[in-house]
Amino acid sequence: MELLIVIVVIGILAAITIVAYNGMQQRARDTQRESDIKVLTKALELYYIDNGRYPPGGGSTNINVWWTTSSDASWQTLQTSLSKYLNGQTLSSDPGQGNTSAMAGGFSYDYYAFNSTGNVCGAGGDQGYLILYKFESQPRKDTFIGNCSVNPQSFGSVNNYRLSKK
Repeated sequence: MELLIVIVVIGILAAITIVAYNGMQQRARDTQRESDIKVLTKALELYYIDNGRYPPGGGSTNINVWWTTSSDASWQTLQTSLSKYLNGQTLSSDPGQGNTSAMAGGFSYDYYAFNSTGNVCGAGGDQGYLILYKFESQPRKDTFIGNCSVNPQSFGSVNNYRLSKK
């Protein structure tokens, strides 16, 4: 009987440890995401200072031709455009779970430059951008950060953070 009680207690402690460990991993990946987005936005702003516009996005095969996403080869094109401004760093892919775009509910970084000649969020062509990404440990539904608080592309997705700049 005593042995059975010891086994049950060990099982309970193991379950608690596994749950805590998974939470720590999620928070670590979220911290990496925050760092990745800071590196990306800094490079975008430096590019803008030199060129008077943000680098064009596009080429995604997972979203559509207007978007760039870390879940396909279009990310390398953006990496090439920003290489001068990354100080030897690379644009990271999301440390998450798979290659699905954030727009589709997955864990990747998605970038869109306002490439229309019309007015999008008060910004003309290549004068603004939108970045989508997702956290695991602190999901929020469609949270905007930045100075363009509308959904310029009218797409529906859940649990995304949207960083915009105009």
